[in-house]
Amino acid sequence: MRQQYVAILEGEPGSEYSVFVPDFPGFASAGDTQAEAYKNTAEGLTGHIALMVEEGEDIPLPTLLDQIEIEADTLVAATFLVDVAVPGKSRRFRAPLKIANLTNVNTVTN
Repeated sequence: MRQQYVAILEGEPGSEYSVFVPDFPGFASAGDTQAEAYKNTAEGLTGHIALMVEEGEDIPLPTLLDQIEIEADTLVAATFLVDVAVPGKSRRFRAPLKIANLTNVNTVTN
């Protein structure tokens, strides 16, 4: 499933930009330009979520922009949405299956 999380871009022209995503405390990203910061945030958040899933942590649902509190001294350059894939939890199971049934499944799905 895909989710969109609010990201806050901090900084001003001529300086490095930093990004934080309020739904993921402890996650931060940066870039020399706004475009690079956007790209790095999407890549970094995807990896961060993958690690959370590996560790069995719950992935938060996105918070709406109007529900996010930003500290008064934050130099907000922009807010944007980061679109990331959020994998569901997988579970293993065993089930006996006859080879003939596998052939039937392959025929139907192809």
